[in-house]
Amino acid sequence: MLPLTNHILDIHLCLFRIAFREDDPNARLRVDPSTPINATDDGNTNAQIPAPGIPGHFLENPPIYYGTALIWYLIWLWNLRISYPFEDLLQLADDVSAAFHRILYHPTLAPAFASVWNKYLVIPVGTIFGARNSPSFYMEAGEARAHLAMHVPQASSLPMEDLAASVQFPPLPTPAEAALFAQAICDSQHPGITHATSDDPVLLMTVVPPTVAPTFAHASIRQYGQPDKSSASPSRIPIAHHALTLLNGLLWLLQL
Repeated sequence: MLPLTNHILDIHLCLFRIAFREDDPNARLRVDPSTPINATDDGNTNAQIPAPGIPGHFLENPPIYYGTALIWYLIWLWNLRISYPFEDLLQLADDVSAAFHRILYHPTLAPAFASVWNKYLVIPVGTIFGARNSPSFYMEAGEARAHLAMHVPQASSLPMEDLAASVQFPPLPTPAEAALFAQAICDSQHPGITHATSDDPVLLMTVVPPTVAPTFAHASIRQYGQPDKSSASPSRIPIAHHALTLLNGLLWLLQL
């Protein structure tokens, strides 16, 4: 936070809002880059950001595919049940705390999401929740983390990080319980998982569950750094920015 006496070039002030979550009684302050400050405001930050994936504007807002992620996951789960009718399919609730904040703004962009709190000018260091391009830029780093998790060599020999060691797996179902599993129906559109191999991360999740937790923890630490146990602030990012720069460079070349 900086005193208002400092002059910041190209600053654009956004509203602060108090946000609540249904399952969390604690309120949070949230930057709102969509609502103009007053009737004479000449626009808001989000209005200046193009929609995701518009040709010629990938560097401003890359393409994003999270909108169809859930349906693709459900299709995959349905086909997995077809191929493994009596296996215990464990679903990993994979989550990264303060995910967007781990992608840092370039110093020339951060002032576009500035806010004022009391006598302080607040300029975000990490990507805020609510900016039109936050999901797009996080997806690039998030997909890189997923790729790392899927292609870790010798996953079974990874050291057990504290994060992975804290995962508790449920007991295996008895044969009688497995016989009662709801079954998926095979058809021309859903033949089951026909390309699964011993390196398939979902197959590893169903057959060798202990391998999965170290794999995802390893990928998260490689991508975002060791968790900072001393505070709630996000940890340093050793790889994400290099990967993001490379991906943006490739996107720029594709537009030439």
